[in-house]
Amino acid sequence: MEFSEKLKYWRNKKGLTQEEVAKEINVTTRTYQNYEGARAFPQQSKVYIALSQLFQISVDYLLFDDITSPNGKKGERTSLSSQLKFYFENPDISQEEKDTMFKKVESLYKKSKE
Repeated sequence: MEFSEKLKYWRNKKGLTQEEVAKEINVTTRTYQNYEGARAFPQQSKVYIALSQLFQISVDYLLFDDITSPNGKKGERTSLSSQLKFYFENPDISQEEKDTMFKKVESLYKKSKE
């Protein structure tokens, strides 16, 4: 399941509207609609974190298509996800650095889908 499909599935499962999700994750309704419509991806790590908290699913599940369990991990992803988790939870790394790193990871992910 792709990122946009996961968003729609979990939003419907929680009984929320697009407007409600957008408000909860602090983006505009149009921006959230673009995420769900596969026209855009979040550019900041805090959006993925907010989505995972709202839907009570892992960030790994949102990011990687081959992870089928909302709270589980698959194969080699565990090592990468552990490293990313450490990086994003490290208080010594600025939010700007985290956002830059996240954009790079997202770029690699998009290239792998081409």
